[in-house]
Amino acid sequence: MLDPADYVARLAAARARIDVNDQAGAVRDFKDLARELAEKDRNDEAIEALREAASVSPEDEEIRAQLL
Repeated sequence: MLDPADYVARLAAARARIDVNDQAGAVRDFKDLARELAEKDRNDEAIEALREAASVSPEDEEIRAQLL
């Protein structure tokens, strides 16, 4: 189990989901991380999480809207 406050580890875990072909789980994790990071005013990191989500799921309109 990951520490919810360890965003570096959680990002790594989301990336690992891609390696095991769990794209849906990775996108969900990236979106959750982006939301949490934005709430903590860590906007650069939130944007990076959204960019990674967009690279996995480029057709996701919600991700694209948030990036704009």
